[in-house]
Amino acid sequence: MRATIARGATLFSYTPLLGLAVAVSFAKLIVYAKLITVTQFGALGKMLLISAVFGMAASLGLQSVASRDVPALFARGQERRGVRLLVQTIAVASWIALLGLLAAAAGLSLFDLSVEELMLGVVHGWAQLAFLTLASESRSRLDMMRYARDMAARNTAIAAAGAAIAGLGFGAREVIVAEVAGTLLFCVFIGRDVLARARVGLRWLLRALAVHRSRLPWRAALLMCAGALVMFASFNVDRWIAAETLPRDAFGVYAFGWLALLAAQSVQGLLNSGLLPLLSRRRAVSLEASAYRLTALVSAA
Repeated sequence: MRATIARGATLFSYTPLLGLAVAVSFAKLIVYAKLITVTQFGALGKMLLISAVFGMAASLGLQSVASRDVPALFARGQERRGVRLLVQTIAVASWIALLGLLAAAAGLSLFDLSVEELMLGVVHGWAQLAFLTLASESRSRLDMMRYARDMAARNTAIAAAGAAIAGLGFGAREVIVAEVAGTLLFCVFIGRDVLARARVGLRWLLRALAVHRSRLPWRAALLMCAGALVMFASFNVDRWIAAETLPRDAFGVYAFGWLALLAAQSVQGLLNSGLLPLLSRRRAVSLEASAYRLTALVSAA
């Protein structure tokens, strides 16, 4: 019993730092609301909604499959296979992002956003997806402290950059650009370390990016994507309707009130970030009954 408690305490020692990352991500929106106009905050909210939808669906479920399978692959010593799945998740999202940018350029209209704003929303979502996918490598190794440090550093950096831009009098577009630039910078550093730990080089990376030559688990991915979209819609369909029907200034007020629900979702994500890889690894090392029992306990709680 003592050993179990000790393992649990070690596993969740990352929680304060990851909680700080979540708090910073939440607080930056309040700072933005203070620094920019209501109309600009409405535009920012609409672009962030595009980003969130893209980040949820652009990998076609591969990100969810990676969250499930990569911890098990690492536990079995199949590191290159696990990293390949992460790389291919980003590659698929990149192709979807390209299609999204072409659709925006061709005249696709959403939420009364301009072409440039719609493109920025797509790019922001792609950068966010790429960062979270790369950062999940440390989480898949159950190195939760490194994961928490990466999340806290990135969230703090982009919050500071966005707040500085807003404080200088710029608007929603420039804030989004600052966040994208900061996120991509962290992607470069974390991605380099991921490849180094897997002991692979550029030639291997280029082969891994050729997703058309890989037999990816599309059936599982698409099923998980559908489930994620249903869950996302259950939390966000009201925002989608509001973004489509309300003018920017009214949506700015609405988006600010919606921050309370965002805080609740952030707490849920904070818990899941540590529990999901733990469950995957338990199941991978033939402790299936234990994994299902823990799943039931956590779900009930």
